[in-house]
Amino acid sequence: MPTDAPAPADPTRERFSLADQIEEVERELRYRYGVYAKRVDDGKMTRAQADRQIALMRNVRDTLRMIAAHYGPVRKAVADDLQREKEAEEVAELMKNPAVQAVVAGFPDAVVGLPGRPDRSGAYQPERESASLERCPAPEPEPYHPEPPPFGHDYEDEAAA
Repeated sequence: MPTDAPAPADPTRERFSLADQIEEVERELRYRYGVYAKRVDDGKMTRAQADRQIALMRNVRDTLRMIAAHYGPVRKAVADDLQREKEAEEVAELMKNPAVQAVVAGFPDAVVGLPGRPDRSGAYQPERESASLERCPAPEPEPYHPEPPPFGHDYEDEAAA
């Protein structure tokens, strides 16, 4: 008889909080300090090997602490990177279209990007062409600044000529 009950969770795939991970790494460090000293004394491990393994675990702990201290910005940076990768894949797929290839071939300096997102150069593409034109004010005319006449120039001589 079929059942709609969910399959039991795989404990090897369980996710843990950063605090739990840091606590586990600290437990592992305490363990290594005790066990590695005995292994070095028994000649089963060199002092350099023990120091390296402990230093590696300290680095793991410090990395986790740094991530925990800056969780919001780290999470945003990772999400932004994942979004950029997804958008790059979309642009690559778009570039396979023969019509897009023809347009790009006709405008070699053109950059293909997604609306409202930065392109490879970091510049934002307009959300839609008409919207970008509406948002762009007409350039103001430059004020008129005549060059002063050269020393000794006489405008009356020009008028008589």
